[in-house]
Amino acid sequence: MTDISIPSISYIATLVHFGLSSQGTFHVGGDLGWFNYHGFYRSIADLLGDERIVQQREALLRWWKGKIFPNAHEYNEPKGDTVHGKMLAQLEASE
Repeated sequence: MTDISIPSISYIATLVHFGLSSQGTFHVGGDLGWFNYHGFYRSIADLLGDERIVQQREALLRWWKGKIFPNAHEYNEPKGDTVHGKMLAQLEASE
């Protein structure tokens, strides 16, 4: 894994909110005085998924990727005499 996604950012923000809150248990919420974590998650995911903020979203995703995976390199699919390469060859042969 060397990439960050909108759902990942939404989930992290939701967990940070819970961690900073005084709630003793994590609950989807929205009723009985519980914080609405489902709504919070959806609002972040929906906002970041909005096509009107493509440039801001891409900048945010680049920033997160740089912070979480600072030494990540592009993934090069193994080929040849590796277990992964052999499994891919078997898949290709079965098609």
